[in-house]
Amino acid sequence: MRIFIPFFFIFLSLCDKATAQSRQSDPAAERAAWRMDADEDAFGFGPLHAYDSYFGQATGFGFSFMRYRPRGYDWRYRTLRMGGVAFADWFRGAPAWNAVSGLTAVGTAVYDRDRLIPGSVGRGEDRLILPWQQAKGGKIAFSTSNRTYKLRGTAGYNSGENERNGWGYSLFASRSWGRSYSIDGVWNDSWAAFGSLSKRFGGGKHRIALTAWYAPTQRALPSASTAEAYALTGDNLYNPAWGRWDGKQRSANVRKARQPVAMLTHEYASGDRLRIATTLAARLGTESYSGIDWQNAPNPRPDYYRNMPSFQPEGSAMRERVTELWRTDENVRQIDWAALAERNRYDSPRAHYILASRVRDYREFTFQSAAEWRPDNKTLVRGGIELAGAENLNYKRLDDLLGADYWLDVDVFAENPEDIRNNTQSDMRHPNRQVREGEAFGYKYSVQMLAPRLWTRFTKRHREWDFEAAGSLGMAACRRFGYYDKQNFPGSESFGWSPWLTRAEWLVEGGAGYNVGSRFRAGFRFTAQSLAPTPQNAFISPEYRNAYVPGLKNENILGAELRIDYRTPFFRAYFGAFATSLRNRTEVRDFYDDLNHFFCNYLMSGIDTRHLGVELSAEVQLGRQLWLRAAGVLSDNRYTSNPRALELQESTGAETGTETVFYKSLRTATGPQTIGVLEIEYTPRSWILSAALNGFAGNYIAPTPLRRTERALEKTDYRILFDQENFGAGATIDLFVGKTFYLGEQRAGIYAGINNVLNRRNIRTGGYESSRLRRNADGDYLPLDSKYYYAQGINFFVTATWRF
Repeated sequence: MRIFIPFFFIFLSLCDKATAQSRQSDPAAERAAWRMDADEDAFGFGPLHAYDSYFGQATGFGFSFMRYRPRGYDWRYRTLRMGGVAFADWFRGAPAWNAVSGLTAVGTAVYDRDRLIPGSVGRGEDRLILPWQQAKGGKIAFSTSNRTYKLRGTAGYNSGENERNGWGYSLFASRSWGRSYSIDGVWNDSWAAFGSLSKRFGGGKHRIALTAWYAPTQRALPSASTAEAYALTGDNLYNPAWGRWDGKQRSANVRKARQPVAMLTHEYASGDRLRIATTLAARLGTESYSGIDWQNAPNPRPDYYRNMPSFQPEGSAMRERVTELWRTDENVRQIDWAALAERNRYDSPRAHYILASRVRDYREFTFQSAAEWRPDNKTLVRGGIELAGAENLNYKRLDDLLGADYWLDVDVFAENPEDIRNNTQSDMRHPNRQVREGEAFGYKYSVQMLAPRLWTRFTKRHREWDFEAAGSLGMAACRRFGYYDKQNFPGSESFGWSPWLTRAEWLVEGGAGYNVGSRFRAGFRFTAQSLAPTPQNAFISPEYRNAYVPGLKNENILGAELRIDYRTPFFRAYFGAFATSLRNRTEVRDFYDDLNHFFCNYLMSGIDTRHLGVELSAEVQLGRQLWLRAAGVLSDNRYTSNPRALELQESTGAETGTETVFYKSLRTATGPQTIGVLEIEYTPRSWILSAALNGFAGNYIAPTPLRRTERALEKTDYRILFDQENFGAGATIDLFVGKTFYLGEQRAGIYAGINNVLNRRNIRTGGYESSRLRRNADGDYLPLDSKYYYAQGINFFVTATWRF
């Protein structure tokens, strides 16, 4: 903050000299741009699944701290594109956020579904990043915050396309860094560099662009913990994932990503009628996530259930002793790195504790070609081909031996966590291998993926009506190559290539909209889709085995949505309704089964969810510079089936039986299902001042399957196992103030926001149930404590910008 204050006063003194040149700016009027006006946009009836600007800002960004996911959709149903190319974590089925971290200020985001390549029912985004797609100009910004970083700086410039020689370029760089003010052990150091160079040639009909970026990030992340741990520390932001090392905070959970991306794009345009764009993209690099591993030693996590006071007999002196240590000794409530190193030195040379990372090396390539044809000014036909291929290497890497000489590459947990004599070899071709720092161990495998797809989209306007249809047909294929010959799955069961798993995928969309002038529009859209299982949920145990989940089926999606918009210069309103059915999802979980006393692979199939809801927003101009705004969502997102589960003993692959998991009527853990915002905004003479009240309810804990089975019911009380925790309702207040200064054709501004002004630190934003069941003295099995995340208290940001 001391670095920022001098800049703040210098900035204000310079801008005060330019007040004579200031112009009136009405942010509300800019926000009110009527993109669906018939005279401006002759194609499509608006983004039914991507919200209008205020609704998206208020419900999406305003509730991100609550882990809110619009419409209760998981990340799998959301698409992220840069320059038309999809960036996804194909293994898990989620957008590849790490590949584009720090690039949110690059280009222009497009959310309109009718302008995007068909994806899924979730929100889609494509960023226009080429020089000819962006407005000419530059921006420099500095920020400070007490959230995930302390300082952030960005600078970028886009030249546009030179009319004389056809050259253009776009450059951008940023860095955010610093330790969290609020959560011990959390820090961030993220960089980003972006460049794109383009050239127009061939009589102005051809363009070519070379684009590349590199966004390395390092983040120490917090871990969820139990209500008991939060109560003992008196801090709902307690983080068990760090400890002191040489007097400094050292985190065990560090996520790193280094993934350079390069794209070569060619575009052919014949006037406004025909455009063909072809892109070849490559994504390389690595990402990793660290954690502590241990052999023949106690669990080192401070909030592990055996390390808590509640593990000791109630009323005993030992419980009181552990409670006192938790409250007074930092080495008890945090990771005791020195004790781990001392244990290693005592039993040297073999390590009992190490710091290791789960690593993924990326080699991904995408070819894409898309055509756009306008036979007349009311018809648009788009179509294209995509071909994505990848071979990503996954392994565990030893980062720090913590004073020991080597780590023995055996699996002491293969049979039973209490049976330390059973040392199953991780790789029979290199038995009893002694692993040093920087080497792979435990598991090592690659997954090849191939996904070709054809797609098309048709849009037609006829008088007051809009019609659209879209579809895609493709294939998803994957296979695994194991580098280690696992002792309990010898030969081809773990080593070498698995067979290909090939599944067809398809999507069909359609819709219609009706316009009354430029003020009223109503539209309807439906979606039907078939999605192949992700590799994460297709393999039984991808770390060790070549086997697939038996009886795999595609996931089936059926959705419909209605949208109504009404806009005048003084009043704007939006109403939406949606209904979506997601059926036949497969999910693989790994955990210790306390009822059968072994580690298991738990294969659930037939998971169905239903998503129903209404959305609305309204904006009323109360005065020339005064606006009142409101937005809200009322939804019901829940499981509608009781999945069937097949349990396999992890060490042998033996099937121990199938059972029903009683999920039906449980709610999805995708953030609050009811949210609302009431905001007032005042914009006098280039100022903007706003206050918002945010309310939320219906946020549920993520359920686990074992406790919701018949065999668990035989061991304990029905209500304890089957109830799903609701975190209850809550509210926060946010304030925002900003000032814009006009310096001729340039513009500068300073903006500040304070969120959670009332400093409410007891808001549970998410959590998950433990998969473990503990037997008590009476012989009953009770679930271990759930783990929770809490909202940060009062938090702020201050940003100064200069646009030129």
